Amino acid sequence: MVCHSWHAILQTCTLYTELNLCNCGMQVNDAVFGNLIKQFKLFLYHIKLTDCVKLTPKALSSLKECKNLQDIDMSGCQIDSLLLHELGVGCPFATYLNVSNTNVDDTCFINIAKNLSNLQYLDLSYCTELTEAGFYYLVSCRSLKKLSHINFIRLCKC
Repeated sequence: MVCHSWHAILQTCTLYTELNLCNCGMQVNDAVFGNLIKQFKLFLYHIKLTDCVKLTPKALSSLKECKNLQDIDMSGCQIDSLLLHELGVGCPFATYLNVSNTNVDDTCFINIAKNLSNLQYLDLSYCTELTEAGFYYLVSCRSLKKLSHINFIRLCKC
């Protein structure tokens, strides 16, 4: 038997600071994801969406409602430049971003550099659409002063 107070606490969203949907890629669609974000948006600090291939950039843009989000893993997801712009504006505390194995291009990297100024870690592994010019812009951008680690295994068409 569970105490009614504990049951009530466990049913509230305040205990859920991490949402890990890794390996759920084919089961998680836009509607399910939207409902999860709606329910947990105020409390999420970490989200892992590795290979959630059914999620569209429009659904992922609901992450901008998670104002406290610090750790964002979207490796293997569908990402576009508007999404990265919205994340930068909506998630000012983001310090970790993993966009490895995605189709991000130079425009996306410009949005990362301009809008995610608190980034400390950035994973760009297997982002083959990046050109030398985009990479140069990213590493020379003055707004990314806190960036201390960039992972770029098999990067770009440079």
